[in-house]
This record gives sequence, C-alpha cells and structure tokens, in this order.
Amino acid sequence: MAMHSVRRLSPSLAFVLIACSGAQPPEAPDAAVLMDASEADAGSLDASPPDTGPDDSGVQPVPACPERITWGLGPEFPEPRDHHATFVWTGDSGPSLYVAGGFNGRVFSNAWRAPIMADGALGAWQDAGLLNTRTSGMALAQYADRVYLLGGHSGASRIRSTASFTIGQDALLTDSRAEADLPQPRFHASAAVFEDYVFVTGGLGAPGEAEDSIFRARFGSDGTLTAWTTLDPMPEARSHHSSFVQDGFLHLVGGFFGNPVGNRTTYLPNVLRAEIRADGTLGPWQDLGITLPAGGVSTHASATFDGCALNFAGITDAPQEVSDGVVKLDLSGASAEVLSDSAMPVPRSHVHHAPVHAGFVYLVSGKDTFSSDTATVLVGRLQ
Repeated sequence: MAMHSVRRLSPSLAFVLIACSGAQPPEAPDAAVLMDASEADAGSLDASPPDTGPDDSGVQPVPACPERITWGLGPEFPEPRDHHATFVWTGDSGPSLYVAGGFNGRVFSNAWRAPIMADGALGAWQDAGLLNTRTSGMALAQYADRVYLLGGHSGASRIRSTASFTIGQDALLTDSRAEADLPQPRFHASAAVFEDYVFVTGGLGAPGEAEDSIFRARFGSDGTLTAWTTLDPMPEARSHHSSFVQDGFLHLVGGFFGNPVGNRTTYLPNVLRAEIRADGTLGPWQDLGITLPAGGVSTHASATFDGCALNFAGITDAPQEVSDGVVKLDLSGASAEVLSDSAMPVPRSHVHHAPVHAGFVYLVSGKDTFSSDTATVLVGRLQ
C-alpha cells in the first residue's frame, strides 16, 4: 500500500485537498488481549457545506448519497486510541465532535471534544470529562438527549454492562448512569436505533467467539433502557461488523465469524437486512446480493444517506490489509462500488464510527497499521 505525505493544517479551514491511492482483525483488551492479533495535489477546499438544516417541521433531512469525498486533516488527536466511540452532539455552544473511551495500551475512561466550525473544520481538542467506567470496543447508540455505550471490554474481560450520559451546557459529559446490563458480555458488537428501540447485534462473547445473538431494548420516556430481550438469532455468527437502520430495515454489513485470536476467522462479504416490525421483532433476514470488495471487511465504519450507505476503511480479507478505501453501497440496486477518487489519505481501522454533520464526515484516530495507533483526524467533505 502506498503511503503519502500530507500537510497538517490549522483548525480553521485551510484544508489540504487530498487525493491519494490507496490483517487480520484484532481481538482486544489487556495489552496482550486488547492489542491486535495481529498525495497528491494540494489545493483549496470549498468548504461551504450544503444546506442540511431542519425543514419547517424541525426534522433533519437525510443527506443525499455522495458521489465523491475530498479529504482534509483536522487537528491531531491528543491521545491516539482505537476501539473508541465517536459522535456529534449539538448543544447551546453549537456542534462538537466527541471521542469517548477506547484503548491504547490501557483502557480509557475519558472523553475529548473538538468544536465543529461553520465551515466544517474542527477547533482545538478539549477535555470533555470522564465516563463512569473504563470501556473499549463498545457498541454506540444515541437517543433523544443521551448517548449510550453498550458492552465492550474493560481491559480485563468482555463486559455486559451498559451506561449512558448526556452533555451539559458547558459541553462536558454529565449525568452518567448505569443502564440495564446486556444478557451476555459482548465486545465488538454493533448497535442501531429505530424509533424507541435499540438493537445490539453479534460481537465476541465471553469465550472470544463471534456470536449470532440479537439483543433489543426500549428507551423509556426519560431515556432509561428497559431490560433487554433476546430475539431470534442472525443467520450466522458475526462480529467486527457495522449495522444501521434505513427505510425500516435493520442492515448488517461485513464482519466475520470465528475467533480472531490465531486468525481463526471467516469473513462475511455480504449485506443482510431484516424488516423491523411494529412490536420491535424482526422479519426474515434477506441477503441483498451485495458482494463487498476485497473479500469483505471488518473493523470499518458505516454512514447512511438517502438510498445508500458508505463504508469507510477497515481491515479487508483479500488481501489482508488496513484499508484506505471508501465503498458505496447501493441498497436498492444491490451493488458495491469503490469510490476510487475518494480514498482516504491514510489507511484506517478500528475507528468504528463515522459521524456525519452538515455535509462533512469525521474519522478520528484508530489504527493505521495492524499494530500502531495514529493521531490523525480526517475530515471529509461529501460531494
């Protein structure tokens, strides 16, 4: 994989426009367990974001499916890490990009934030407070005014505990509380929200094997999670995948089954979906007929748009490498297309989340090789 030199820019939007070319997934925590088993032309970037504000009803519109992404660099992340949670929160002081938990030789319990400027650029990173626990490799969900961290790894073991918090007027984490435990420990599971339901799919269980489980809970009026219900299983065990809801269907993308310790895994290069019924149960699973490039991908991040989804980077199976690629999934046309002119300036895995805000997508830290974390922050303008 070719590596390219990139010029780092200030938080104001003097982004460098980057067009560069562009393993086995890890188990994780405990230095022994958390660690993985394992430019081009510069120019100015027109950073005026498209109009993606709420309509007259106050509903945030679904962004159109991008055709291209131009990448710039945000301010370096202060504490490089992987297996973390990344999300955008808009409060009284405006929108900010948050990073919470994660791992780099130790499991973190802190959070950072960077203000998102009107032009999509990021301001300087600032301390955003502490979680009520140390966790990494957790599933992430957002509902109403709360953020939820579900399962993960404590550094000693895979965990079933969950927690939630909100963001105060000072833009710091506040009102942290424990939520209902998952039925079983899960690490590298994925979470997706539909109306007032949250679904946690797959992940590694206590023995270290990928699981086929689906756990569902409901958000109460105050955001408290109900007890979890175990639904009928997925067609096969799956971990290190991504999930999302679109058009009333729960989608699963990529991942693998087996045990990543010793590379005893089989990649799943497909996309499945199941209809979410009114009572929160799932209809039959359907294979959309999409074959993911490079034999499949794990430890990637996904973002959804009107009629499509984008997969960002991750670890591919054939060849086994940390990817810099962006793959567009046409969910109605059942196809996957590598956006060759939208490759990221550096490869990336274990970012897990790619939040989108006002025409920009953000990927923070993660691994740029099988064994090293990077402080690089990528800001992509969706076009």
